[in-house]
Amino acid sequence: MKIQKRFLLPLLVVISLTLLLGVAFWFHNPTESIVGGWEIEASVINPNSAGENAVGQVQFYFYEDLTGKEIMTAQGNTTQLDFTYQINDDTLCITHKTGAVWNFPYTLKEDVLTLEQNAASIKYHKIKEN
Repeated sequence: MKIQKRFLLPLLVVISLTLLLGVAFWFHNPTESIVGGWEIEASVINPNSAGENAVGQVQFYFYEDLTGKEIMTAQGNTTQLDFTYQINDDTLCITHKTGAVWNFPYTLKEDVLTLEQNAASIKYHKIKEN
């Protein structure tokens, strides 16, 4: 099969771009996009009363070193839980310092992080830095 010279340069450009995009995708770190703070207003467990829920705020902070913290605030009380995390395919795995492990199927679109939990989709919004 003989390729004409006028098609050779465009063909090489297409092959080069395809390889470049493939390499960039291969080395893409999925944790980069989740790094930062995420929050939701929700019914949270009141830390001062076992079993009672109160309207409050839940925040997740994910850091580049694969550590993070969850902050729950309700009725003026704040609880912080430190954790490590990893991402496998489309699952976010959070391991709390207490030993509890949570696996969430997740999606990330622009400024919305959606965690699937108990057949519900929970949407966290990116915390904007000032």
